Amino acid sequence: MFDSCMDEDKIESLGAQPLLDLIKEYGSWNVTDGNWTEEKWNFMETFVKIQKYLSIAPLFNMYVSADLKDSTKNIIVVSSSVKSLGTRATIGLEISALNFAKAD
Repeated sequence: MFDSCMDEDKIESLGAQPLLDLIKEYGSWNVTDGNWTEEKWNFMETFVKIQKYLSIAPLFNMYVSADLKDSTKNIIVVSSSVKSLGTRATIGLEISALNFAKAD
């Protein structure tokens, strides 16, 4: 894997094609695919596929965790994705989540 990253000649010869192939495989994009239509695109299917196979949380993270107030229960945690929001927005969401948790 490392050697393929260091093969600069191969990277240059392939150009943007590997990225374009990846975009097409994961739902396509109207900017890179002239045949893309909103009617054929399914947001939820694309979103789940990206999170499941690429392990990327494009908009938010979602996972199951033990409830801190009652460890016999599990809860679904939804949090901001650091990749999609700036640090300031992420900190603001974390503070809001803390305030929300205190309100319970």
